[in-house]
Amino acid sequence: MTRPTRFCRIAWIVDDMDATEAVFRDLFGLGMRFGPIARDIIKAGIDEHGFEPIQLYVPAADLPFMNGLPYPLVEVALAVDDCEETYRVLAADGILPSFTSPLPGPDTQEHLYARGFAGIPVMACTDGDNESMMEPFLDLEHAPAPKCGQVVIAADDIDAMAARFNRYFGMAWVPVDAGGLGARALAGPHRIKLVERPSPLALDNAMHCVLSSEIMVADVEASRARLEAAGHGVLAERAFSSGRKGWYFGKVLAGMPVGIYDARDDAEARGL
Repeated sequence: MTRPTRFCRIAWIVDDMDATEAVFRDLFGLGMRFGPIARDIIKAGIDEHGFEPIQLYVPAADLPFMNGLPYPLVEVALAVDDCEETYRVLAADGILPSFTSPLPGPDTQEHLYARGFAGIPVMACTDGDNESMMEPFLDLEHAPAPKCGQVVIAADDIDAMAARFNRYFGMAWVPVDAGGLGARALAGPHRIKLVERPSPLALDNAMHCVLSSEIMVADVEASRARLEAAGHGVLAERAFSSGRKGWYFGKVLAGMPVGIYDARDDAEARGL
């Protein structure tokens, strides 16, 4: 691969985009941009932070891209070298997209897989295509904090799921701290973390398979204070070798469960 597969965004359905924007702004100082795609039926917010809340203007059942998805979760998107080559590799094993989205800017497309990954809705897109439609737009790896540093996903067998991601996307995995959200975990440079035997607390706050979207911040203590001042208490914590801690808050961002950790601990969070 020219560039290893990496997480680039997580998308889910929200009820009120104005309220969602306010939460992003007030808790993390994050904004939203709104692209030119299907504005008559959806309002999709996106920016360099890796989060994509989507408000629907029509019932989900009327939208083909929602077919088979674990509502309100829409996708965990992976940037790959060539999504058409990825399509061919997956199709050879009988794994076909549930929906293919055209990208009018670069005149390409991306493929959504509602099935094939044990309930994890995976979007495969060619590296740089989405960013090119919103230029100037830094990809997640080059964007400054705060941003989504890691998506934590539950799997019944993390070794088998890691092997599946490695087979189709070339994603490497190492054991890491489960962060109080389960019995054991695997992660890697791609910013996906798989957790086995999730804790009852994590399951209570999960958005289907997503246990947490971990936000890396420049000052984790200040971020914790801001969240607590807004009424969000710490539900779980983990310690890093630096002496700093990461904290989990549950459903903070319009139904999306989140945790925070310091950007200086990013390498350890990913097992690098």
